[in-house]
Amino acid sequence: DTAIDGELVQGVIAAKREARRLGYRRLQIGFNEVAFRTPAIDFWNMLASLGGKPFAHALDYVGVDLYPDVFAPLPTGTTIAQATLATLRTVRTREMPIAGVPDSTPIRVAENGWPTVGDRTEAQQAAALQGVIEAVDADRGTDNVVSYELFDLRDALSSSTNPFDHFGIMRDDYTPKPAFRTYRDLIRRLGART
Repeated sequence: DTAIDGELVQGVIAAKREARRLGYRRLQIGFNEVAFRTPAIDFWNMLASLGGKPFAHALDYVGVDLYPDVFAPLPTGTTIAQATLATLRTVRTREMPIAGVPDSTPIRVAENGWPTVGDRTEAQQAAALQGVIEAVDADRGTDNVVSYELFDLRDALSSSTNPFDHFGIMRDDYTPKPAFRTYRDLIRRLGART
């Protein structure tokens, strides 16, 4: 929708201008997109035509909502790590350049998760989480990926049949799923070091 895209563009530009006016030099301005391996050419063309250089210069990051094997099945023979890398590469090389966003503008993985419901097991969730996070870590230098955020700490309702209620790495009573331990171990191994 052109009106919504226009509001996104003008919102980013206005937020950057206001943050600088108020002296918030460290406040970072950006937006998120749900990203897939197939580039969202029309969306990025719209951002380019509505925002041009002022939009590209106002961006401090592009957020990626990364859900490989959740909303669309993985292509045959593709691992979750490969799908993660392909998606980040698509954002960096096929989407961001359309709007003139330079390679120096970082990507932030703003959301990532994998639900446990139906035939999607807790062990598979732990493996999916590990595959994604290790791929993001491996891609930091190549695609300037600077952060990762998990969605979601706990299930909204573990007894539900709705997949959106099952993204947690803990059940709704805060008992950990295997992915909780996997996530903790990944933080210890890959987390920021002083």
